[in-house]
Amino acid sequence: MRRLRQRPADDEMKPASLPAWLVSLVEWLASSFSALLWVLGGLAVAFALIWILRVLRARAAAVPEESAPLVAREELDLRPASLPADVGAAARALLDAEQFRPALSLLYRGALSRAVYRHGVPIEPSATEGEALAAVRARLDAERSAYIGEIVRQWQSLVYAGGGVSRELIARLCGEFAARLDGGATPGEVPA
Repeated sequence: MRRLRQRPADDEMKPASLPAWLVSLVEWLASSFSALLWVLGGLAVAFALIWILRVLRARAAAVPEESAPLVAREELDLRPASLPADVGAAARALLDAEQFRPALSLLYRGALSRAVYRHGVPIEPSATEGEALAAVRARLDAERSAYIGEIVRQWQSLVYAGGGVSRELIARLCGEFAARLDGGATPGEVPA
């Protein structure tokens, strides 16, 4: 019968000691690896901070300036520089040339441009004609609001409903443009 027994420890069974140079090398590698991990961790934190700063700067640059007035529609160029100095006279010239749609388009763009840039009406870029008109009514006096409302109604009638518009009515709107919208801010309005 065989039995397993633990052998007494004797000196021959102990591992041979390692050379001193090998022990020193392993210790140096262990301390170097620890320092290397600290350096790599510091670099990772620095790169993360730089990335976060760049993302925040990119977001800040993407936000439009609040001081710039908002336009009614992105496809409409409402900048005053894109319109003739006398919008009413230019629209009347188009009307006289039997160009009803371009005449109304010019009156519409001119009215929105005056509302935004001269009278400080904040109109969202995605605003519909109705929303733009609501912003005008909230900010301008009743006379100017009614005038712009008539231009918007005629524009909608021509463009969306395909309805006929009155030449006399468009001529009246052209003639009244400067008197109604080119003047200064009225009491109760917030200047641009």
